Amino acid sequence: MVIEVRLDRLMRERGVGVTALAQRSGVHTTQLYTLLRHPDRVHLKTLDKVCRALGVAPGEMLVQTDDRAAAD
Repeated sequence: MVIEVRLDRLMRERGVGVTALAQRSGVHTTQLYTLLRHPDRVHLKTLDKVCRALGVAPGEMLVQTDDRAAAD
């Protein structure tokens, strides 16, 4: 199993860009880009701030997927 971060999808659904999310969450844009590109390098505190700013639970941001789907 693989854990997928769905930040890009949640941002699109809410019509929020990186700059606006940075302002709402108090998380620097660099950290948001890291979360988008390298989710394994992000601290849980950062993830919590982003989830709160988007109004989602961590379970909506982090989704467990099948290995085979990730490999395709």
